[in-house]
Amino acid sequence: MSADEPTGRGAAARRAARAGGAPSDPTGAGRVGAGQAGGAGTLSTGPTAAPTRRQLDPDTLVALEEERDFLLRSLEDLEREHDAGDVDDHDYEELKDDYTARAANVLRALDERRALAARSGASRS
Repeated sequence: MSADEPTGRGAAARRAARAGGAPSDPTGAGRVGAGQAGGAGTLSTGPTAAPTRRQLDPDTLVALEEERDFLLRSLEDLEREHDAGDVDDHDYEELKDDYTARAANVLRALDERRALAARSGASRS
């Protein structure tokens, strides 16, 4: 953190203001906007859908896990900063809603990828 950063807003708020509030996300999972259909975890997993290599890519899973960890830490930081008075109520509610929605999307995507991997592994046996 530099001395040039504005005061009155905590680290979580500053992180949210930078580049969408998340680390580099090659999967795009943490960057689903409210208006996008399907959410981060949308996969074609119907009875005839075959999993794609990208959907089962271990790097994709790692990126999603990192995104999940980032968002959960950000929620904890935000709560602490709000309690300390470093983040006002309006910013707190806005950031909390954003982090919570993004975390839910990432958690769904992780669950779907794990289920897809389990089905894919079972069908190969």
